[in-house]
Amino acid sequence: MKKCIARYVGQTGAPWLDAYVLAVTAMSIVGLLSLRATTNTCLFLLLVPALAATGKMWRDARERGPDPMLRWMCIALALPIVSVLIGQVLRGEWIPKAYDAPSRILISIGVLLYFRYKRIDFVGLIRVAAPLSLLILVAEIKLDPQPTALWGGRFATYFADTDMFGVYALLLAMLSLFGIGPDQSRLARALSIAGILAGLYLVAGSQTRTAYLLVPLAAALWLWLKRPSIRRKHFVALIALGIALLAVTLIWHDVLSVRLVSVYRETEMWLNGSNRDTSGGLRLTMWHMAWELFRHSPWSGYGDTGFRAFLDEPWITSFASEAARQTIYDGPHNELLANMLRSGIAGGIAIVALFAAPIVTFWRARQYGPRARIAADMGLAFVICLMFASVAFETFTLKYTATFNGLLIAGLAGQVLAERAKAGRTAGRTRPNEKALELATGALKSAA
Repeated sequence: MKKCIARYVGQTGAPWLDAYVLAVTAMSIVGLLSLRATTNTCLFLLLVPALAATGKMWRDARERGPDPMLRWMCIALALPIVSVLIGQVLRGEWIPKAYDAPSRILISIGVLLYFRYKRIDFVGLIRVAAPLSLLILVAEIKLDPQPTALWGGRFATYFADTDMFGVYALLLAMLSLFGIGPDQSRLARALSIAGILAGLYLVAGSQTRTAYLLVPLAAALWLWLKRPSIRRKHFVALIALGIALLAVTLIWHDVLSVRLVSVYRETEMWLNGSNRDTSGGLRLTMWHMAWELFRHSPWSGYGDTGFRAFLDEPWITSFASEAARQTIYDGPHNELLANMLRSGIAGGIAIVALFAAPIVTFWRARQYGPRARIAADMGLAFVICLMFASVAFETFTLKYTATFNGLLIAGLAGQVLAERAKAGRTAGRTRPNEKALELATGALKSAA
């Protein structure tokens, strides 16, 4: 058991506690779409050992010295709840429910600090948990077809709608793809490949257009980030294979091709005004409404639902139909605009920082070493795909998605920052040795 734990925990402690942390972390990914409240519960369960280790983490941080990237990551994860507080103060209201999702992102700071201190191999856990989660989902879809039937044949679970199901199935498949590495055993690699295939099957069955569009993005990110380790002929062959698979899929999967083509058609009809109330057209109109609403209250925002009182104003009805005004009741389906509506400029700054800080952190971490690079590439791909998905979805509004996003970002950031500190200590030990070697060489030359 100790050998197994040592593979995933760099700073080992009590075996039972380390095993608990690893099991809870893995379960937070496995149960994301299959069991309601699993990820939320796991976040709070991880907070317990993190709080218990506060003293040790504080001493470890003092020994390591200041870390600007860690500071910026903590600020970025804290900004969403700060923006909500600023908006409510400016509006003179207090609504505790508004802090539900942002509080999960704030709590993930504890995971970041704890994983950095314990040097948790989060990538190693994702390699197992992500494909396992997708295989379980395939079984659940087959064994419990009722949610799919309720959504007109589109894959879903009893708590995750088709859109969130499709997007997060794609993200789990992408994590499985980036988990493939030369250090894996044949069995582990087979599990990753099975997870990727299961994820693509689930994405196709969800009929979620945003997830469809994320597939080539995820593939392009993998080719771009992994290109140094891929031979040129293999690189060309992979691109050709991807194009061929896409063509075959579009030819043989009528529903997929029709829904992809509808993106262009609905956008064109919205632009020329022939039909603005299609599925895509309503979304574009909601974004227009959200921008106009933000312009009328840029500092304080409206909270979660305060904007509804302004939907019948002439500066909204002049371009938005009744159907569009009803559709935006649950939000504009865009993460940036949703936060700007909710908390004004502070909300916009919070969501930009929530994407920007991890991207910068992961990009810089690619130079820390091979282990850090694997985690950094996975983190980059996850945040970039999540950012593009946030154009059409509110990915940090629901508690379970906010929890998962915060946990993934914090966990991967904790791993790369631990690798950075490790690289720094190694460099610090080698520099004195190099100086001593230079002095000895100089002395020998003088004697000669």
